[in-house]
Amino acid sequence: MKIGKVALILALTVCGSSSLMGAEVLTAARSTLEKWVEARRVLAEERTQWLAEEKTLNDDITFLKIEIEGLRKAVADSMMEMTTADSEQNEFSQSIATQEQAIEVIRQAVPGFEKRILALSTIFPAVFREKVATQLRRIPDPDSGRQLDVSLGDRIQNIISLLNNVEYFNKVITPSSELREKENGEIFEVKTLYLGFGQAYFVDENQVNAGFGYPVIGKGWVWQDRPEIAEAVGLAVLAADNRHPAEFVNVPVEIKETD
Repeated sequence: MKIGKVALILALTVCGSSSLMGAEVLTAARSTLEKWVEARRVLAEERTQWLAEEKTLNDDITFLKIEIEGLRKAVADSMMEMTTADSEQNEFSQSIATQEQAIEVIRQAVPGFEKRILALSTIFPAVFREKVATQLRRIPDPDSGRQLDVSLGDRIQNIISLLNNVEYFNKVITPSSELREKENGEIFEVKTLYLGFGQAYFVDENQVNAGFGYPVIGKGWVWQDRPEIAEAVGLAVLAADNRHPAEFVNVPVEIKETD
């Protein structure tokens, strides 16, 4: 009896031990499965997040490539514009240099023109000198202490204006009422016809006193009394005043060579 009870107890013990071992294995297996499922879930979430981030990164890379290409084009355009600007600046600088050289040539030539005009002004008749008196006063006279604050541009314009007036006067016949003095000191009024700066003829109202003159630069006009041409000059004066039909008249001509 005692032996049988012991065997039964052992058998129960063995069976109990076996049951306990199976439960532990099952628990371990369940725990492992849960960890595996959790790992798969986490992996799936990580993969989904990575795919989303990968798309964002690809979009950013594409955008950056476009930006880089745009910057490269902008740099290339800027370099081209800089090259063009440098070329234009060089041309502009060369143009300025050329103009400055031309201005310097003019600056050196202007005093010579003014000097020649002053010399020429010695043969300006009073009727013409009155017309250009203001322009003559604008010319700096190197032989006087008078200083004029006149710009180069104004001096050039003044020279051109004077020369235009000289050219016009030299192409027309200009009548002028003037006073002349005889050798005996008698003063009488005459009508003078200036044929430009080449020749001039005068006659008084009674056609008694008459003569002609010619210019000498530096001295003015040289006059000669020639009473015998009074009638011819008188007719010319009447024609110039539209008081007589124009006709040919014989008058002396004196030509002097000038330097």
